[in-house]
Amino acid sequence: MTACSSGAEVTTEENIQNTQTETGETISDVDEPISELERGESDTDVSTLDSLVVPAFAIHLDFSEKVQKILDSGQESLIVDIILSGQPTDRAALAGKDYYSDEDEIVYLKNLEIVYKQNETQTLTFPNLKISKEALNTLTDPNYMVAIGFYSSRTSSENNVFYTDGLMENVNTIKGKTHSVKIEML
Repeated sequence: MTACSSGAEVTTEENIQNTQTETGETISDVDEPISELERGESDTDVSTLDSLVVPAFAIHLDFSEKVQKILDSGQESLIVDIILSGQPTDRAALAGKDYYSDEDEIVYLKNLEIVYKQNETQTLTFPNLKISKEALNTLTDPNYMVAIGFYSSRTSSENNVFYTDGLMENVNTIKGKTHSVKIEML
């Protein structure tokens, strides 16, 4: 299932190669090296012994001319918000766990926010994301959801100035592919 009605393209690649990206901040729930991304604060610590690697995937950003211009000027940045989550098998057993949200009734395997600044590659590759094995084992389905949203940094306006459809797919669908996303001005 792809939640990209504005023409998002998906390209299957045998091997997704690391591409150079310039970012300002990354917030991750796992302390790990994220290829070519600067790390920010961890909001949840997960033991290295308890971690599993998420299958690699990539996002190609296709900017409209207006979006390209505002990014090049430095007036705005693009925020890429990645959430890996799933439904728990036993909500009561998860009370108090840092990866479970009582309010949302969802297990959050990873929450990652990237501040993307313009560069020539326009492709973000995620080959080394890690999630908690303990958290994954609490899901009703190990084919967890990968949700990716895009919005402006709101530096030139207090409102979002970019338009795009987000991506929402199960991990088995998104893995090993490059997803192309068109970013336009509102």
